[in-house]
Amino acid sequence: MNHAIRVNELTKSFYSPFLRKKNLALNQLSFEVEKGKMVGFLGANGAGKTTTLKILLNLIKADSGSFEIVDKTKIGFLPERPYFYDYLTGIEFIDFCLKIFNIKKTESEILELFSKFNIQNAAKMQLRQYSKGMLQRVGLIQATVNNPELLILDEPMSGLDPDGRSAIINFMQQIHKAGATLFFSTHLISDIEKYCDEVVIIDKGKLIAHDKVKTLLEKHKSNSSLEEIFLKLKRGDV
Repeated sequence: MNHAIRVNELTKSFYSPFLRKKNLALNQLSFEVEKGKMVGFLGANGAGKTTTLKILLNLIKADSGSFEIVDKTKIGFLPERPYFYDYLTGIEFIDFCLKIFNIKKTESEILELFSKFNIQNAAKMQLRQYSKGMLQRVGLIQATVNNPELLILDEPMSGLDPDGRSAIINFMQQIHKAGATLFFSTHLISDIEKYCDEVVIIDKGKLIAHDKVKTLLEKHKSNSSLEEIFLKLKRGDV
């Protein structure tokens, strides 16, 4: 198989000064993401999803284990809580991101990126005036300005209204259809069930399931939803 990501027995602990002990965030976590797939990364709060994504992006180091991202793959990333320069306008911020990659676009071309998310009217406003949903959309624009082959997103639909979620999901589907690999964490299990090829499920830093969404649903009762299966897996009922 042609994989975009390989994770092999990743282990990571964080020291808690208050408790004076280490907390195990990842426990020999292993999985693979096939190139060209849209894969959901599912787990409860504190399961280790964000820690895994940060390790993949070399933002933090694992205690042990290894990972591999296909050589020379262009990567886009949207963190769960992105920080933007408040006093830049939307256009100025995206122009700044483009310059990092030595990509030149005219103002009208940048406005076209904003129009894909229906926020073109806010493009010349300062980012401090944007709502959370608008900032998420700008965040996805910056994550894709380099036409990434691998897009890693941490809770991209968190806290969004239905219009915001729809705009982001539609854009993610467009990127996927164009051939990019998408790997994203979310609490919205229904989105994984509707749109993802596969799902990686972890609990307390351990892998508890990795399968095609369709196959996972077929393995269980026909009337089971992915959310019900997730809860059963967490309880150890399956």
